[in-house]
Amino acid sequence: MDTSSKSQTSQSSLIKIPPSIHELREQFFTIQKDRPIILPEAEFNDTFKFFDNMVVQRQKYEGFDFITEYWSCRLWGSKVPKPRVSPQKRQRVCTTRTPIGCPYRIRIVRKKGQVTISALKEPHNHNIEVLQNKLSSGVREILGEQVSYGYRPSEIARNLKSSRNGNTEALELTGNPQPNYKHVWNCGKEWIHQHPDPRI
Repeated sequence: MDTSSKSQTSQSSLIKIPPSIHELREQFFTIQKDRPIILPEAEFNDTFKFFDNMVVQRQKYEGFDFITEYWSCRLWGSKVPKPRVSPQKRQRVCTTRTPIGCPYRIRIVRKKGQVTISALKEPHNHNIEVLQNKLSSGVREILGEQVSYGYRPSEIARNLKSSRNGNTEALELTGNPQPNYKHVWNCGKEWIHQHPDPRI
């Protein structure tokens, strides 16, 4: 199936994705040192949050009229972390990613309403599908907001799995995994923490 053509016409009942999100995500993944990506800041804010699950922020500097951020691939580590809690005492099951020392590193500069994304090192040493196991901040925000409306996490998760409303297609285009009810519940808890009700 040609996902590039779907990105222009995907109509999700829950996840409203920007046009050409699939192409932007591919450009972000394959960015080259001599070909930076330049976007209006508003467009960057609307799109990056749907594929920020591919990277982790390492550093941030704020100047008088600019902000510089340094991001690495989520698989940048090269050592297997030692668990703080033994598997027998762990209360929840976690999926651990195998570190592969990916060298991908970028710089994002925000200045005067414009964002410049530049590659600093070598490209990824893996394919893009490897990074489709974590929800992006944009999807987490949408799911959390749905929980705040009073919908049950199980209902939201079931709605996302439907093949008739475009939600599954939107998740695929943005490189997000299919969330279960526990993921949705956590998103709701995070959203409520970030948006406390002043009446309570």
